Amino acid sequence: LRKTRAVGCYPKQVGDRLAYEALEDVAMSVHDALRGQTRVPFCAFNGNLDVWVDLGDKRYGIEALQKYLGISEEKCCHMGDRFTHTGNDQRARYVAMTVWVTNPVETEDYLELFLQEMGVE
Repeated sequence: LRKTRAVGCYPKQVGDRLAYEALEDVAMSVHDALRGQTRVPFCAFNGNLDVWVDLGDKRYGIEALQKYLGISEEKCCHMGDRFTHTGNDQRARYVAMTVWVTNPVETEDYLELFLQEMGVE
């Protein structure tokens, strides 16, 4: 599948799954093939159900948000579920504190904990 700023690979039939190892292999192969071939930042990642290659990565997005909000890396926390070598959250580690979550409910729990610690209700 091609998008304006990404290309992806996913099962043809809804409900089908590609083996995790196959997705890892595709993501690593694409990453290795593109590394050093372009100056455009990219992220080749295994989304657990699919593989995507995006222009840019979360590091650039977080840096842009930090600049826009006028906050430092120390005041920023990124929550994500794919911090592995082939995950799309891995590069966030370079520009923000990170929390590895497994699902949206866990994300909500951490947000509530952070707000409580900050004295916000």
